[in-house]
This record gives sequence, C-alpha cells and structure tokens, in this order.
Amino acid sequence: TEDAAAHVNEVDQHNECRMKASHEAEGSSGPKAPAATSPGQAEENPSSDEEDEADEEGEEENARKIASMRDKGRRGGVAAEGISETSLTEFKKPVHPKDGAEIMRIKQILQQSQRTNVLFGHLSGPATEDVVNAFSRHVPKRGDVIIKQ
Repeated sequence: TEDAAAHVNEVDQHNECRMKASHEAEGSSGPKAPAATSPGQAEENPSSDEEDEADEEGEEENARKIASMRDKGRRGGVAAEGISETSLTEFKKPVHPKDGAEIMRIKQILQQSQRTNVLFGHLSGPATEDVVNAFSRHVPKRGDVIIKQ
C-alpha cells in the first residue's frame, strides 16, 4: 500500500542520515581503514567496513521483511476468545451502584490521570458513563493478594 511504501522511504532516509552522521562524527566522509593488529592478536573492534557491511545486511533484511509483509494484508487476532453473535446481542453492560461522590471521583481520575488517559481519554458522554458504571468497590482484607504476576 501507499502507507507502507511511504514508511519504507522514511526508514531509508533515516538510515542514510544516520550513516552520514556516523561518518561525520568519525571525522571522515568515508569508511576508515582497518586497525592494524599484530600477528597473534585478535581484532577486538570490527573495522568500519565490516560495520557498514553489517548495516547494509540489516537494511537488506529489513527491506525483505517489509516486502514479504506487503502482500499479506492485516494479521489476525493474536490471542482472544471467540465471540458469538448471540453473546454480542445478549451482552448487558455491568452497572454497580455508587453514590454521587464516588461517581465524581472516578470521573475525575479518568479525566486527569495520565495513566488512565491512555485507555479512556478518547471517551465522552455515554461511553464514559458506561465505564464509570462498570467500576465496583472492592475493599481487600489484610493479607489478600492484590496483584500476582
């Protein structure tokens, strides 16, 4: 698609700029000569030529991956339970009773917290009410496991 092609072009331009900046930072416009080593000494740092070859191989590999993904379309769901048409039509939104202060506190947290803004920041009106209604109070007892990883 056009979006994928545009993304590939952006990646290519970014990589070219990175390589150019890397060479300028090294103080040359081209690759450096390999460092000399004594006969029994192993080369600790790969030469710039080897780094360039590795970069080019990585770029070629990325280009191959992108090209192979172009014709595949969208991927399917990663991990989810199947949902039947019946379960969708018979779904009842959870509603847990709350007093006015609890409702206001939940709405305030949803609107002002950066952590919840990622999940709920785009909601407004009835959708926000549905989320607020779904919250329920749970008071843990001493020793209860709250989060288990």
